[in-house]
Amino acid sequence: MVDTLIKHQAAELPWTSRRSWLVPGAALTAIFSWMFVVGLALQPVLPYIGIGLVVACYAAMIVASVMIHGREQRSNVLAWLMGAMATSAVVVLVVVLVMEADRLIGIGAL
Repeated sequence: MVDTLIKHQAAELPWTSRRSWLVPGAALTAIFSWMFVVGLALQPVLPYIGIGLVVACYAAMIVASVMIHGREQRSNVLAWLMGAMATSAVVVLVVVLVMEADRLIGIGAL
């Protein structure tokens, strides 16, 4: 009988190639950068901060993929950097939208 309980499943990342992290990272960078460029019409400064964060995270991914030689450590670092990229981009987007909604509605929360 096969044990399919979640607690018995392996929890480690698959130790994949650099390309399997860099290609989705490039896609996320392109998508978030496009969203921030569109957001420039709403806010003059915050989208530039978002673009800088996303590009810096992707540049760190490229540097880490070249500099870290162990597959396990490299995969962990690339996963954390991709998570940091997505989290920082979503936070900046939410801040832009909240500030714009506050400006339009005039709640005065910010």
